[in-house]
Amino acid sequence: MGNIIVRMIRYLIFTYIIFTTLLTTNCKKDEDEDIPPITNTNTFSDPRDKQTYSFIKIGQQTWMKENLKYKPKGGWYYANGDESTRQEYGLLYTWDTACKVCPKGWHLPTEEEWQKLELYIGIDSFNLTSTTWDRAPNLGTILLKGGSSGLNLTKAGLWHSTSNPPQFIQFKSCGYYWTSTKNYDKTRLCRVISKNIERYYLFQNHGMSVRCIKD
Repeated sequence: MGNIIVRMIRYLIFTYIIFTTLLTTNCKKDEDEDIPPITNTNTFSDPRDKQTYSFIKIGQQTWMKENLKYKPKGGWYYANGDESTRQEYGLLYTWDTACKVCPKGWHLPTEEEWQKLELYIGIDSFNLTSTTWDRAPNLGTILLKGGSSGLNLTKAGLWHSTSNPPQFIQFKSCGYYWTSTKNYDKTRLCRVISKNIERYYLFQNHGMSVRCIKD
């Protein structure tokens, strides 16, 4: 009788071990299937035109490291009017187009998001809303290509829609970047990047670079 009980206990223990092992294995498989594969954590491919962009995390923000190159139906220009500039400098967009041109999961940065970036690289908080040329002296070089931030902004210049005649200006001298923030009438907030970081209100029909930020 004692031997029978011992054999029954051993059988129950063995059965429990097998069942637990199978259950654990199945749970682990389900967990693995729920995790999407990681192919590359620092590049993004725009499904609309297959352009690939590098991106970088700066503080709590994730920015593309390249100007947007996507060609929508209208509202864009080649930098300096030259098609060969597209890969290095991206395209210039009117404000209305810029607000909706970033790929899904990304967006045109707001004024507040630009300010957060500027605070991170060391701007004096008293100068955040200033529109003077020296609001952020020497901080532009940190954001430009080769600067310590890794953001690699470029000096693609501006499509000046209100000059007579309209023209491309300041190519390789300044980078003009839209924010998504409206002002009054037809002007919109932007950043002008050279040695410094300037903050201006310019007409929404001008053409400027777009640097997308992650949602």
